[in-house]
Amino acid sequence: MMSASAFFSWRIILQTFIYSFVVAAVAIILNFEIQQQLWIYLTETSCLLKNNYILMEVSRPISECAICEHVTGPEILYNPTISEFTEIAYASKPLIIKGGAKHWPAIENFSFEFLVRLYDESGLEAYQSVEEECQFLPFKSNFQSLHEALHMNISVQPEGQWYIGWSNCNPYIRKMLRTYYTKPDFIPPDSESSSLDWIFMGSPGPGTTLHIDYVLRPSWQAQISGNKLWQLVPPPECEFNEFCHTFNFTAEKGDIVFIDTNWWYHNTFVLVEGGLSIAVGSEYD
Repeated sequence: MMSASAFFSWRIILQTFIYSFVVAAVAIILNFEIQQQLWIYLTETSCLLKNNYILMEVSRPISECAICEHVTGPEILYNPTISEFTEIAYASKPLIIKGGAKHWPAIENFSFEFLVRLYDESGLEAYQSVEEECQFLPFKSNFQSLHEALHMNISVQPEGQWYIGWSNCNPYIRKMLRTYYTKPDFIPPDSESSSLDWIFMGSPGPGTTLHIDYVLRPSWQAQISGNKLWQLVPPPECEFNEFCHTFNFTAEKGDIVFIDTNWWYHNTFVLVEGGLSIAVGSEYD
């Protein structure tokens, strides 16, 4: 007859075996489920890692510091010819065309109320296209959508200051807006431009924080109302180049700014002088 101690010993061994078997079986099942989910993810997702500024910064190509050497401010041109424009603008050198947009009807017509009316009269689809097909940038505001921003209650914003940006995909809105402005006429006629336009708008105070863009081409931005202070900063790898410098400049109402925002880090600040800032822009090559 088995002794009590021997019985309990075998019981413990059997319980341990059963427990280990169950744990192993569960692990196998879970591992199979995990493998299935991983396979589904790998075969159905277009990107293994979602884009974010840290990932984009780490993967950014090393910049050639010759671009910023001896640049202490933007080049300034008045009514340039195509050849005068291309000599500077395609070398990643910052450029301001003074008064380049002053003849645009947008200068006299664009306002906060104008944009609210245009989007409201176009219906909910115009707002939805920004959310679903384009991009809305709330920056430091509390707005979650363009619709919310254009129907804002100023009192919910800290000290009443706000700044937003959005790209426009809606064909009707784009067509209407472009009746008030055009691609700058000194950009070569064979230059390709983005089908998207951007609008940036905000009250006096901080605009964008320091960043670079990850877009296909250099950008132009026309200051339709207000005055905006820009700060351009060379890439970090050029920090110790004694010939590269950080500098500021102001875009006044009617000016058009040309910047390779994929190369120059930049931030903006809407100046009190001039009030509400509205700027429109796009890409060019």
